[in-house]
Amino acid sequence: MHSIKWRRFLFASVVVLLLVVAACAQEEPAGDESEGDGGGAVEAKAPGRAVEFVVTTSPGGGSDVYARRMASIIEELDLSTVPWVVVNQEGGSGAVAMQYLHSKVGASNAVLITLNSVFTTPQLQDLPFASISEDFTPIASMALDAFALWANTDTWETYEEFEAEAKQRSLTVAGTGARQEDEVLLNLLVRAAGLKKVRYVPQEGGGDVAAQLAGGHVDFSLNNPSEGLPHYPDRLRPLVVFTPERMDAWPDVPTFEEVGLDAPELDYRQVRGIVGAPGMPEENQLWFEDIFRQVFESDQWQDALEEELLIGEFLVGDEFGDMLREYDELHTELMIDIGWVEED
Repeated sequence: MHSIKWRRFLFASVVVLLLVVAACAQEEPAGDESEGDGGGAVEAKAPGRAVEFVVTTSPGGGSDVYARRMASIIEELDLSTVPWVVVNQEGGSGAVAMQYLHSKVGASNAVLITLNSVFTTPQLQDLPFASISEDFTPIASMALDAFALWANTDTWETYEEFEAEAKQRSLTVAGTGARQEDEVLLNLLVRAAGLKKVRYVPQEGGGDVAAQLAGGHVDFSLNNPSEGLPHYPDRLRPLVVFTPERMDAWPDVPTFEEVGLDAPELDYRQVRGIVGAPGMPEENQLWFEDIFRQVFESDQWQDALEEELLIGEFLVGDEFGDMLREYDELHTELMIDIGWVEED
């Protein structure tokens, strides 16, 4: 009797043990899968020290104005647990600033505000990186910035008057740096309008460009609205805008098409976006995305878009990465077209 009970007990124990082993075996793959994906979704994390907000221009340029405005909004709304410091690294048509950020591989606290020289300069200079889209961390697009042809108020009142004189003599134009975005637009304009060769005088940023024109030291400029506004309307006057439709703030200023410039490539915008250091940890990339999302949605930034005549454009992640690649390709085509680079 006891022997039968013992055998039954032993059999039951073996069955239970086998069931436990089987259950553990079934649970093991789930444990491996969790370990393989890092234990779940990556969570946003603030950097452990002050943010360096790198700017490619001197104080007063468009990028500098927007960077300082964003930093002010972040401070005013108490969005960040660490301070933000704007770092001007002007020079080399944006090369100085881009190399500065590129040297901070893996940094969790360094970002740069873009302008279109980030697409042209890597293709025109011998730099330790190939392109902004391949070698930096995309954070967010904040706005698109239009261009206008500006004149001193002591000179022409209309684009037609400007064009007539520019076909008779060689004028001078102030620009933000050799072979940057405004010189791209200049070459497209000279070709489309049939102007005489223009002498390009590089400056350290859009603020300096506007000051040179306001002081009468050059004949015209191709500035973003925000860069010319400090001298408007007393010293500077926009003669034409390079947009398909008139701007609400300047209903009397014609578009390039309205003045007879049949060249679709003149519809040219500046990308006001943010990129991070190469190899920025994903947790910090997500934190910056969230910070700039809150900035974009704030009343203060929406007011800035209206005041500075910007077009709001918020993209993050793969969408912004795709946008950077598209602009890299666009500028390659434009520079081949105007003879700055050779087609592969």
